[in-house]
Formats: sequence, C-alpha cells, structure tokens
Amino acid sequence: MKFFLSLFIFGLLIITSCSQSVNEDNVDKNEVHETEIASELLAEIEGYKAGEEWKAYFDISIPAPMQIVEGLNRDAIAQYGYVAKMQGHQDTSVLEHYLFVIMQPKSEISGYPKELDLDLMTYRNDAVANLESSKGLKAFDVLTMNPKIDTINNVIGVKNEMLASVEKEGKPVQLYYNLGVFEGDKAFYQVMTWCLNEQKSTFQHDMNLILDSFKEK
Repeated sequence: MKFFLSLFIFGLLIITSCSQSVNEDNVDKNEVHETEIASELLAEIEGYKAGEEWKAYFDISIPAPMQIVEGLNRDAIAQYGYVAKMQGHQDTSVLEHYLFVIMQPKSEISGYPKELDLDLMTYRNDAVANLESSKGLKAFDVLTMNPKIDTINNVIGVKNEMLASVEKEGKPVQLYYNLGVFEGDKAFYQVMTWCLNEQKSTFQHDMNLILDSFKEK
C-alpha cells in the first residue's frame, strides 16, 4: 500500500518522549536490544500479532479501515494508517488518515518523580513544542488555546487540536492534528491522529472516538 502523505509528512513528526532528548546519549545499546527481544517474546507468549503488542498495556478503538503500518514514528508502540483512492467525475482524490501512540513508562523517566517536576500539563506542553519545532513546517497553529485536563476512562488527559502548513511540489498543504496526551498510573501516553485539513470533516468523528476510547490497563 502506498502512503502518499507519508512521503513528506513523516519526516516532520518528531514527537519524542520527554526524557529522550536528555538521556539518548546514555542509552545502553544492550538494554535496547533486550527490550526488542522482550517485545518479540511478548507477542509470541500472549498471542498478539506484530504491531499489536500495545494491547498488553492499554485499550484504544482503531477505526475498521485503518491497518497496521510502520515508519510513522520511531518511538511509537502503535502505528496505523488508512489510504483510499476516490474516483470522482473529473479526477481522483486520495483520502488519508494516520494514527500512532507513544508510551513512556514512568519507571523509565530519569529522576521521576522525586528530582523531575513532571506533570500531565508539562508533558503536554513538551509534546506540542516538539511538534511545533519539526523541520519543514511553514506554519503551526495551536487551535486549542485553553487546554484543560479531563478524566477519560479513569485516566486524566488533555486534548489538543493543531493546524500545520507544509510545502509539497511548491504548493502549500495544510495538515490537521488531533493529539491526546494522557497520564496513567504506569506511563505517559501521546495519542496522535492526523489528516489533510481539507479532509477534517471526513475523519474528525473517528479521531474523537480514538481519543475518547483510550484506557490504561
């Protein structure tokens, strides 16, 4: 399956875990390798197919048309995409909708909770700032001017709508992002879903369902 937007969008989505930029140079390569092995074993032992290991940690509703994909974000534990060609009377359009989830266990955050003053809103601010600083963005607007913490399925979270502009083949393209940042007992989570802004009305219902369905196990 060809992902049209992925050719120029995925390089822009550099949302990373809050501690990664600080501790990336100190990551033990053996530890990374062991984590990958553990993930593979988890999939085999608990019966999850590749790409569905996240089901051991949280629940989230994935719209039926979306399929497991790779390459959306290197830190994501879940990645899904949907692409469909729609034949019109005069031309062909392409519908695209993407989703990924980043999970950062609290046990892996250096200095948390004693030395590091980190709460949900701080984590949210870092996530939005990371997206805004992504290379290639011509413009970036946070549509949610007054983000509020709500409780969703016994997990506190903050929803955020954003609009970004990029350039493709010399023409401006607007992207609509819907980001849910959650704090559970075990981890912080970033649930990112996005599409072309002109397709917002087509996918916004599914986007809201995705964020409203999140629940830590």
